[in-house]
Amino acid sequence: MTSFLAAETEIVDFHIKAFKFASVINQVSMEQNKRETKYPLASGALFSLSSDAVALHRSIMSLCESGWAFACSIILRSLLDCLISVGIICGERDQAEYMGFKYTHFHMKEDLAATHVSEELKRITRTQLKEGITKLPVKDRERAELFFRQKMRGYWFCPEYKRPSDYLNSASSPDIQKLYSQFSGSAHASFVGMRLLRDQPDYIHPNPRQDKRGQNMALAGSTRLLVEITHLRGTFELGDIESSYRTVLEEFQELRKYLE
Repeated sequence: MTSFLAAETEIVDFHIKAFKFASVINQVSMEQNKRETKYPLASGALFSLSSDAVALHRSIMSLCESGWAFACSIILRSLLDCLISVGIICGERDQAEYMGFKYTHFHMKEDLAATHVSEELKRITRTQLKEGITKLPVKDRERAELFFRQKMRGYWFCPEYKRPSDYLNSASSPDIQKLYSQFSGSAHASFVGMRLLRDQPDYIHPNPRQDKRGQNMALAGSTRLLVEITHLRGTFELGDIESSYRTVLEEFQELRKYLE
């Protein structure tokens, strides 16, 4: 099979290094949680989000190798959504269980509000939801019940944050905020968003292509986001991983030029 990978070697290497960094933190967190965890709901949500983030990170490389770097912008936006969810869950320890619960159960709120869902399925959903609420700390149960009775909102983290940018503007670094601004349009298949990672955006055709600049940007962006997601999750579950994070982040500074 023909490979279209044209990205700089240093970016490819660091993309792999970020995957290994995340894998180690995820493995240690998983082993610790098997023994004991103070935050079972939050840890479950973080395990799911971290696994998804690693898979999305690896898919970026596969898309570049196959000649579809332009599509990575959509995956990068999903990685940003993973980061936002991880950040909100990890943000305040006394809120972590409630936020983890909201993240993993929000789809039930959608089902209960949907007109096409049968009453039988809604009955089953209400039963599952009630069981889930009993696993929350007592102080959070009434608030959870109220949340699921309230009007449907666009995001699971409402009303604490009205939109993703509210969280990013209050808690993330400028380079992460820039990535969100760059890739938001791609999530909605905007004209510009679909051409952001194409080296020749005006040359329109449906075939794979070797977009070196686009691949550099996609792989570097994916690396930066996975490192940040891993840092948030690792700090919450394992404590002080700041030294490892700073070491990785310092190395990443050399790749920033590919995100310009």
